[in-house]
Amino acid sequence: VLRAGGVFSHLGYDLKLEERIFEWEENADGSFTRDYTDQWNVLLDSKGNSYSIQSYLQWKYNIASNLTLNTGLHLLHFGLNSNTSVEPRIGLNWQFSPRQSLAVGVGRHSRIESLSTYFVRRQNAQGEKVLPNRNLPLQKSTHYILSYNLALAKKLNFK
Repeated sequence: VLRAGGVFSHLGYDLKLEERIFEWEENADGSFTRDYTDQWNVLLDSKGNSYSIQSYLQWKYNIASNLTLNTGLHLLHFGLNSNTSVEPRIGLNWQFSPRQSLAVGVGRHSRIESLSTYFVRRQNAQGEKVLPNRNLPLQKSTHYILSYNLALAKKLNFK
């Protein structure tokens, strides 16, 4: 069995986050109190659209009547900063009795952070407002899986 597909996601955002600037004031007893000013520091201020595209290709092959190999390739593209990740995946399922199976798998997975993460504004050494996370790469992890399945009834499984 060979399967292919994809998902297109439109990502609209309207982000605004400010923090009030304060100074620490020392009290007579040695404790400190925040003294808020009338000034605000803009941390986020962005409005717009972006997108993500995911596509996949899966191949399921029956090696024997009780042994199945699943392989696949997943692609994730984030339009905001043009980061792309190609993620291979593989799994093996062994049906060692009519009601029991054992499976192993490994795969690479990526994710897009919350959109607000990419638009955090900071001031650099020259006093300019910059977006340090704008080109943040996709966060990646490798997942290892070992599973056991027992069919307790027609529509009831223990995994």
